[in-house]
Amino acid sequence: MAAPSRPEALPRGLAVHAWALDLHADAASDWDILAEAERMRAQQYQRAADRRRYVQTRAGLRRLLAQQMSCRPAEVPIVAGLHGKPEVARPAAPRFNVAHAGSRALVALADARRISHVGVDIEACMPGLDAVAMMPLALTEAEQEELVRTRDLEAAMYARWVEKEAVLKAIGVGVSVHLRTVSIHPDSDGGLRVRSTRPAWAGFKVMAIDAPPGYAAALAWHSEDEI
Repeated sequence: MAAPSRPEALPRGLAVHAWALDLHADAASDWDILAEAERMRAQQYQRAADRRRYVQTRAGLRRLLAQQMSCRPAEVPIVAGLHGKPEVARPAAPRFNVAHAGSRALVALADARRISHVGVDIEACMPGLDAVAMMPLALTEAEQEELVRTRDLEAAMYARWVEKEAVLKAIGVGVSVHLRTVSIHPDSDGGLRVRSTRPAWAGFKVMAIDAPPGYAAALAWHSEDEI
């Protein structure tokens, strides 16, 4: 696993670390720092590549959190929080979210004093996506009207998908159930605006972030002062 890097400058209180995964080899140093529950989950993966993707991402998360918390990676107390979303069971600990796809992983870290929720997503963009068939399943009518006017519908669909998934991961709810509960639209300042049938969800922010060629990625968050 390559050393993590920070893709770009982000809003204050947020950082995203990215790295390439080695899906062809196991690392004892990664396995050794996982909690027993994490090891049990890893063993449930049938494909070696899927297991390595999970183990390396989780180990990378633990190392990043340990640096922030001045403890050993194995000592980071990761527990299931609201809606089962993982969190650190320590006051003022960084908030986090992880995503992995293909041979890439992202970890978003947030200062809990400034950011109440954070979510990140990355997807490998596979050629031949049937964007027309996917749109009614994942997008609101307003989003569909916007996307059909784009030059590259496939790329636009992947971009919108990761944006919506990042928002829903930040909220901490099921992606498949709520894809059409939120909608994302270009703003007049060149950014993105989140709308939702649930008023509290409309306060979330989202942005596209740098991703390697062949991938799309996005970061979503909610500031503490907006609660």
